[in-house]
Parts: sequence; C-alpha cells; structure tokens
Amino acid sequence: PITRVRFSSDGLRIISGSLDASVRVWDAFSGEIIATVRAHLLPVLAVGFIPGHSAQDERGAVNSADWRAISASRDKTLKLWDLQSGQELRRYKGHIGRVLCLAIAQWTEYEEGTGDPIQKTYVATGSWDRSCKIWDLD
Repeated sequence: PITRVRFSSDGLRIISGSLDASVRVWDAFSGEIIATVRAHLLPVLAVGFIPGHSAQDERGAVNSADWRAISASRDKTLKLWDLQSGQELRRYKGHIGRVLCLAIAQWTEYEEGTGDPIQKTYVATGSWDRSCKIWDLD
C-alpha cells in the first residue's frame, strides 16, 4: 500500500512512499512508473520532490529538474535521493521515533560581502518522538 503522494512542481510527475519501504515516481498522465528506489529498511511515511529549475528542450517542451527527492521513514531517518540514478545522496539521523511527515521550503539568501544569491533548501520533519526538526539540505 501507498502511504504518501506528492506532485512535482510542474505537475507532470507524482512521487509516492510505500509500506514496502520503496519510493516510486509516476507519470501523472499515463500512470506509468518512471523510477523505483528501495529507499529504507522500514515503511516510507513521507515523501517530497526537491524543486529544481525547469528548462525547455529543442521541441519547446518543458522538462522539470525535480529529480531530487526526500523520503522519511519508520526507520527514523530522512534520505535525499537522486531519482534518475537511484543514488542516495545523503542520510539524516536525529529523531528517536519514526519520521511521520515532512515539509520542504526554498528561498534565496544573499552571500555576505558579494551579495551573490544562494538558493537554500530546508526540510522540516515531524516525528513520533513529538519533536520537529529542521534540516539544511545544502
């Protein structure tokens, strides 16, 4: 059974987490599975795409770069994924209970001194241990 679903920022894909500990990416129109990652040791309880930048290909079609995702699990971890390769990019530990939910936020900060813009991504998680944590993904 599927435990959570979220749309990509362009609405073209759906990410799901499941009791079988997997994360899947679906084509939102055809319903086909595009990618599957055996993500955790225990059920995946929350998922989300990490918004990226979109670009147009030579035919003018918009291709979303939302190929990074975050998953949270009953195994008390949060994982950052490259969904195209299936590679785990980073693992976050800190909760002492299962991670039940997550929310993703992005904003631009500016480098001190140079004023150069820096895109920052944070994830807030809520856990069975009654704590909320904020994770800097950059």
